[in-house]
Amino acid sequence: MTKGTVTLFVMMTLSACASTEPPAEYSVTNQQIFQNDYDAVWNAVVEAFAVNNIAIKTIEKSSGIIAAERLGFGDDGMADCGKPGSFVTFIEPQSDFNVLVRSSTSGTAVMVNAKFSVYLVDNLDGNDTGRFECSSTGVFERDFLLAVTDLL
Repeated sequence: MTKGTVTLFVMMTLSACASTEPPAEYSVTNQQIFQNDYDAVWNAVVEAFAVNNIAIKTIEKSSGIIAAERLGFGDDGMADCGKPGSFVTFIEPQSDFNVLVRSSTSGTAVMVNAKFSVYLVDNLDGNDTGRFECSSTGVFERDFLLAVTDLL
């Protein structure tokens, strides 16, 4: 083997170890129609934030939006960030949640939106390589909608 071939082989091996395995794609049910009036559903949604200890950043009943403060998340099954390569570490997991409540002809609709992300850090030089979007597994959305259902 020539010196160039060895160098190319080493570079390819290191880059394969540094890459991440992407997260899986999930079919997420994030909306439910309730056969209750808007005010009852709105109150249940606000209470679901409270009983789950989720701090509210924005609340606007007239527009139907409630946004949570940015939260961290753990290895609780809510998100799939894939798998880091040998030379990459995931740090600073963040989640952003908002809930939209709307009156519709068939009842009151609640839509739960969840986004998850982590920073990637190169373990070889310690540099932050940017924010990486994770996939929601649907656990948060399902659990939140169940909490609203239980409160109605």
